Amino acid sequence: MFIYFSYAEGITHRYYFAMMASSIAALIGIMFVKLHDVKKIWIPIIFVVTACVQLYIHSLYTPWLSAVTWICAGVFVLTLIAMLLMMKKAKAKTMAYLLAVLLILPAIWSLTPVIYSDNSQLPIAGPELVNQRDSFDKQMDMTSLIDFLKDNREDAIYLALTPSSMSIGAELILQSEDAVMVLGGFNGGDMPFELDEFIIAVDSGMVRYALLSNIQNANGSNAMIYQWIVENAREVPPRVYGGVVANIKVFDMWR
Repeated sequence: MFIYFSYAEGITHRYYFAMMASSIAALIGIMFVKLHDVKKIWIPIIFVVTACVQLYIHSLYTPWLSAVTWICAGVFVLTLIAMLLMMKKAKAKTMAYLLAVLLILPAIWSLTPVIYSDNSQLPIAGPELVNQRDSFDKQMDMTSLIDFLKDNREDAIYLALTPSSMSIGAELILQSEDAVMVLGGFNGGDMPFELDEFIIAVDSGMVRYALLSNIQNANGSNAMIYQWIVENAREVPPRVYGGVVANIKVFDMWR
């Protein structure tokens, strides 16, 4: 799988690598069992190689938690000394347990989304988040808009309609903690409704407000629906909901 991702053409987002987690976990389990029976000299060799790779990767992100590099280096050296001292008397199984020390740095890296917040569109984990942060979140404060939508949705099932999760849908869901109709799916290409079906859904009370940009109004997989919204719904003045948010226009489809 790693080879496939390495040579695959086209867009490959890093969160796809999550597919490899179960395979890696299985390989680690197999390796740990097999280490009980291998020659003991292989355990410190495996430890040294893996520790050096981890320290090298972490050093690429200095000055992020630079002290951790030296602390882990010290822990690794002490662990290696313990392995060498145990070489003659201890069993390979006992020495293999010391390999758990190698989980320290990966555990720290896995916590970076919690510490620094991650991009809600392309989620990743790693020290680079200290510099990237999630500017997407910070640039789109939709508090006033969400308050307006919640106060005026009446009995609508969905808080609002958005063309895709990439445009504004995902962020609206995260900030409002409410149901949002993401009409076009992830990138706007899905077509769940024909125009007449969509009109029936609106009339039945499924959704009242639509959040559209100028580009999405004119074209895309659901162009006929967006055109119908622009021609038949009432555009809500930005002053009513606290100002324009990321060039998004708000349409009231019940008026």
